[in-house]
Amino acid sequence: MNEFIRLLHRMVIHWQLRSLDSQAERIVEARSFALARLMEIRRERECKLMKLG
Repeated sequence: MNEFIRLLHRMVIHWQLRSLDSQAERIVEARSFALARLMEIRRERECKLMKLG
């Protein structure tokens, strides 16, 4: 029974690690998207400021 508990515990830890890796990937993707959007906003802002004079 002790072996079974250890096996379950290891399975849970592996599942948690996969979940954390997946979350990390999504955060990196979101950060990249946000940075690209920020650069786009800054370009639009500069363009509008130039139009103002």
